[in-house]
Amino acid sequence: MKILVLQKKTESAVTYYRTNVPFAELGRSHKHDVDFMLPKDVTNDSLHKYDVVVFHRPELDIEMRILWLCHVAGIKIWVDIDDLLWRIPTSNPASVLFTPESKTNLQRGFINADIVTCSTPELAKQIGQEFGVEATVIPNAYNDREPLTNNFNYKRHKALILYRGSNTHDGDLFSYRDAFKPYAHIDYNFMGLQPWYLFQRYGGHLERLFLHGYKQSVLDYFAVIENMKPNFFVFPLEENDFNKCKSNIAAIEATMAGAVIIAPSYMPEFAKIDGALLFDDARQLEEILRTIDDDFARHEDRYAELNVYRNLFMRQREWVKRNARLSTVNELRNQLLSVCV
Repeated sequence: MKILVLQKKTESAVTYYRTNVPFAELGRSHKHDVDFMLPKDVTNDSLHKYDVVVFHRPELDIEMRILWLCHVAGIKIWVDIDDLLWRIPTSNPASVLFTPESKTNLQRGFINADIVTCSTPELAKQIGQEFGVEATVIPNAYNDREPLTNNFNYKRHKALILYRGSNTHDGDLFSYRDAFKPYAHIDYNFMGLQPWYLFQRYGGHLERLFLHGYKQSVLDYFAVIENMKPNFFVFPLEENDFNKCKSNIAAIEATMAGAVIIAPSYMPEFAKIDGALLFDDARQLEEILRTIDDDFARHEDRYAELNVYRNLFMRQREWVKRNARLSTVNELRNQLLSVCV
């Protein structure tokens, strides 16, 4: 089957988990002919060679033009989405980018699609309620052509705790800033944003933290994390409908990096993960962080005594291997293509 995936301008979690990597691997494993093209480069003539065109959250007028061309030519339309775009909280800077016109275009995509997919069951429910469309859940997954690490990164005197995410999560972090207290055996590391509100002079509690940048490249992003060797990923999120629709990418990436995930218990996609350290509120997150500090202080020179965290990591790793392998998830994508024959 000949498949065209409409590309995004830059590499991101979207290209890694929803478009470029999954469909490239699908083409390799199931002998499909998969091409990738920016919407601006698509012409009427170039479309006619394809059986199906994949759109990820189509919002732009140029994408509507391609949607119309596909409809006229009888080319099957696949629309994928990974966020509750019409319910972005005001604390998220991206809330001003999804306009009423964006929602109208997205609705057109859903209405005309032969296949609609999304990343979580909660998001599928919201799509059904808002647009009356049934979406198939295709969860995010790691590329299992590359093996997961067996090692929890615990051979150090301090716990390295990593938060990775963009400034779209400032509201989430700000709502949990009282949990981030200074500890002698914890180094807080942040990648992708500058959480100024965690500093004492701005009402937070920290005098120092560590910032990490990376190029606009997925490979560079993973390389920076791998070199960092974090012990834990922390991912505090406000409790709202937008966040409840989010996937467990943070847990997948923590596992890839040899770290234990610390996440909210009210997030459906994290609550199901065996081995995850879960919290209900900022007070419980603070307790988890204090316990980690106590454990690393008490066992500073006896790493074997930190096996409680290694055991959590191994349980988490087994869950990810069972439930988030791209080769398995891509079988769902391949089954959906049968409607395009």
